[in-house]
This record gives sequence, C-alpha cells and structure tokens, in this order.
Amino acid sequence: MPTCPDTKLVNMRNVTVTKEPEECFGFVIHSSLRAEDTFKIGQVVADSPAGRCTDLMEGDSVLTVNGTPITGLQHRTVVELIKKCGVSVILGVGTPQLVEEDEDSEWRNQTEEIKITLERDERGFGFSIRGGKA
Repeated sequence: MPTCPDTKLVNMRNVTVTKEPEECFGFVIHSSLRAEDTFKIGQVVADSPAGRCTDLMEGDSVLTVNGTPITGLQHRTVVELIKKCGVSVILGVGTPQLVEEDEDSEWRNQTEEIKITLERDERGFGFSIRGGKA
C-alpha cells in the first residue's frame, strides 16, 4: 500500500535578518495553493543579508513574521508584512523533517475497501486519469 510521507518541524527558531535601507533581505518565500501548507524559504541569496545571517535555510517553513502567524494568509499579504518591517524582520521558522513510519502507526493500519459502480454515457465516464508509468 503506498503511503504519504509525513513531516514535522524541528529546530524551531526566530531568525532576525537585518539589511541596509537600499538592500533587499535576500530570500525568496514560496507558498502553496493548499491551505494547510506553510510558507517556505525557496531561496537564500548568497552574500545577501539573509545569506550572511546563516540561520535561514532553503526549505525552512516560515510560521511567523515579526510575531504575526502567517499560516493561511495569502502570499501577497505575507510579502506586504515583510516589506513593512523596514530594515529588520524576525522570521519564526522550523526545518521540516520526515517522520519515520513504524509498524504500529495508527493511520497506516486504517484502511477501508470501497466498491463503486461507474456508469458510462455517450461522452464517457466524466473524468480522466493521468499519471506516470507504474
């Protein structure tokens, strides 16, 4: 049975990035269309304020901006929060780590078989399946 990898956040910390007024902070923040996902650091620019602070890593999940929780906010709202910080921003971040599965994992042992009947009309079944090779 295929399983979905699960992650937890470790190394929770506040990272302060301070820049000169004419500089950019030097990090790129990515978001997902899935509301349950956090924002992630997609890139840390070398020789930038973020790159020089050494505490911010690509792939870190960003949970707060200057103490404001950002989970569930729109991307542009988070960018505006960062821009309003002036020359210093404090990012609450954590590093995602894969959770090891064990044989007794509660969710792993919960399976259910569901039988369905599909009816086809002149246009087909009403859906398509795309994917890679098995």
